[in-house]
Amino acid sequence: MPYLKDAGQRPRVEDGHGSCGSPRGDRKATGKERLKQLAELKAAALVTCESCLDVGSALAAAHGITEKQLRDLPRFADSDAFSPDEKLVLEFAEAMSRTPAVVAGELRDRLLGRFSPAQVTELAATVAWENNRGRLNQALGVRPAEFSDGAMCAMPEP
Repeated sequence: MPYLKDAGQRPRVEDGHGSCGSPRGDRKATGKERLKQLAELKAAALVTCESCLDVGSALAAAHGITEKQLRDLPRFADSDAFSPDEKLVLEFAEAMSRTPAVVAGELRDRLLGRFSPAQVTELAATVAWENNRGRLNQALGVRPAEFSDGAMCAMPEP
């Protein structure tokens, strides 16, 4: 289980869960920020956190995520808007965001075939954090703050 070893070497990932921000902190990420942003958006859509989608959609353009990708997020597997790596990351975010969360060993193996154990650990922490944040926002009734006002916004998924 290379992920556990990497989690221990990456205390900032664990520290993020005790703060109000993202587990990414202010350090330079080892993973691909664009892929993590897509994974965050997918998790937010699946836990139906409108506030998270508002902020995430506003950040999407800065990460190179297109309006077509935002529209196609619910049907990413069949969309030509996503690369194979993006589809793999979105599949992972979807598996982690289900209730119960079940990530098959085969999916983890495919991730490790494309990304380092440290990158998979960071991606998993990002998706887990977004699930935590989204569910907390839902419980507290946090509403969108119009960060993506006037721009394309990812939509909650059933």
